[in-house]
Amino acid sequence: MKLARTVAGVLCVGALLAAPLQAADDPVDPDFLEFLGSVDSSEAGWHDYLAATDVDALLKAQAAAAKAAASDPPPPADGSEKER
Repeated sequence: MKLARTVAGVLCVGALLAAPLQAADDPVDPDFLEFLGSVDSSEAGWHDYLAATDVDALLKAQAAAAKAAASDPPPPADGSEKER
């Protein structure tokens, strides 16, 4: 029992010490940040697009296509069809 506690303690200490050793995030690209900041959600063209597009219908169509693709398995690689 004492060995199990010692092993668990060593693992916990090791995990705590290894956490700060992880690599830091990649440096941020200032041009990309500028691009993101230039996207203006109050632009009239964006509102016109949203008004003319039925987003709910697009999402439903995308979900139906994903469901159909998931329910229909691809044919075998050797070209033979399996009897169902």
